[in-house]
Amino acid sequence: MNCGFPIVRAGWGIGAVLAVCVLGAGCGPACQVVVLQPDRQGPQQEIVLTSDSAAFHVEPEADALLLSWPLPGASRGRPVFELYLRVPRENERLTGLFYQHGGRPAGCTRVVGGTVRMKGAGAQGGRHRAGELDVRCDDGTRITGRFLAERRPVVLLQFADRHAADIKQALAAAGDPRRRAMRNEQVNGRLD
Repeated sequence: MNCGFPIVRAGWGIGAVLAVCVLGAGCGPACQVVVLQPDRQGPQQEIVLTSDSAAFHVEPEADALLLSWPLPGASRGRPVFELYLRVPRENERLTGLFYQHGGRPAGCTRVVGGTVRMKGAGAQGGRHRAGELDVRCDDGTRITGRFLAERRPVVLLQFADRHAADIKQALAAAGDPRRRAMRNEQVNGRLD
C-alpha cells in the first residue's frame, strides 16, 4: 500500500510550479506543501516540505491552524518552517504568518491572501480536520498543499504566546475585526 504523497506538477504563471498532494488515509505525513519563493535563487525558490505536525484549535471567530516542518527532505525534527493561519468562518479575511527559523532568508512574512478549505467537525468537537491551502504572502511567497490537522489547543496557545507581537501586528494589518478590540485595550491601558 502506498501511503506517501505523490506529487503531480502543473504549470502556473511564469515557471512557477504547483503541487497537488494526495493524502493517504491514516498513514503518511500530516501535511505536505510546496513553497514557491520567486525572490530566492536555486533550490530555495521551490521547496517541498513534508511533516507529521499539523494542529488546529477552534477559536470563537475562526479556526487557528499551525503547520510546522523540519528541514526539507525530513518529516520529523525541530521546526524550521511554520505556517500559522486564522481561518475565518464568516466573510473575514484570511490572516497568518509564515516563519523560516534559521538559514540566510530567516524571518517572518505575513499572509496577505489565499484560501484554506477545511473539512471535519472542528467546531462540533471533532478531533481531525483535513484541508487544502493555497496562500500568498506579502513577499511574493506562495504556499500550496494539503494537511490533516489534529485538535491540539495547547500547541496553538504556546505558539501564540511565543509570537504574540507578530500575530497582533498581522491581525491589525489585515483589518481583522479583533483589531478594534486591540485598539480599545491599548486606549484603556489593558494591552499586555
